[in-house]
Amino acid sequence: MWYSVVAAVAVGVGLGQVLNLDLPERLATAAFLALAGMSASKSIDANILIVAGLTKHFGIANLAASGTVCLGIVFAYFAGALQLWLVLAFNAGSLLVQMALIVLPRRKLLKGIDEGVFKAEKLRSLLHRAWRAWRSQVVEASLLRVDSMMFITQATVQTVGYYSVVALIPQTAYQTFQTIIQYSYATAPKTRIRERTWLTWQICLLASVPIVAAGALGAVLLVPLLFGPAFRPSLELLLPACSVTVGLAALAPVLQHFAVSPTGDSWFPWTMIVLIAGCWWIGKQTNPSLAVTVLGGVFFLVGGLYVYWLAGPRILRISIGSWAVLYGR
Repeated sequence: MWYSVVAAVAVGVGLGQVLNLDLPERLATAAFLALAGMSASKSIDANILIVAGLTKHFGIANLAASGTVCLGIVFAYFAGALQLWLVLAFNAGSLLVQMALIVLPRRKLLKGIDEGVFKAEKLRSLLHRAWRAWRSQVVEASLLRVDSMMFITQATVQTVGYYSVVALIPQTAYQTFQTIIQYSYATAPKTRIRERTWLTWQICLLASVPIVAAGALGAVLLVPLLFGPAFRPSLELLLPACSVTVGLAALAPVLQHFAVSPTGDSWFPWTMIVLIAGCWWIGKQTNPSLAVTVLGGVFFLVGGLYVYWLAGPRILRISIGSWAVLYGR
């Protein structure tokens, strides 16, 4: 974890230099990437809780992380203090909240249990594993914030505030998809990596339909009630938010596979960078709302192609029996 933090801070400092960020933005960027590196251990802790049957702790931690970002941005908007460094700080804070709500129950669960004897690893092997864990966590954390960053860099402060409300839909949905995937490891730990990715991809996409419907309906009913008439324009941004939600459903199993894939799949992050740059260009030529809507389609397309590469034509074959085996039913 500490090796990952050192590397992450170095990347954050370099990124601040390249983008010519001011001091608060550089500090927030370094803190965000450092916490993303530390959160590599979060996956291990989460798996311990899920195997122990404490899935509600994992769900609460994920929802709290999403709420931290959304509520923080809304509060800053109303206070007239919404700036880039604050958005980065809220994202860093969401990771901190999520880790705390996972680590504390794990510590309580394992208190007094004999750790046993672990086989020592060679430094080279340890660094390789730490690099892969940190890389996958940073890729995941970055992709989850691309939609918000497009609005931040291309839209007005008011639009960023509006989108922060409906952005709760994809952020909360992703935590649901992640819980679905993690729970499958508890119920069917012996399932092969490729088969798990293929099946959870189907399940997450199916789950995204009621989530998008409920999120859109909830926004239409609750946004005017909770935030007042001033936030009605946020409803005009439901299409990009819902598009990203479906895209993340297709991408969540892929990100999990990328984290554990024995082949490395180094092409995946580079492909995403090129396509995201294309979406950003679309936003500059038209508007950020269209760019984020297209971004959701890009997530869906890349996720589908990744899974097709793993499963072939089976990607569209619905097997209720395989789902039942995966979830121990």
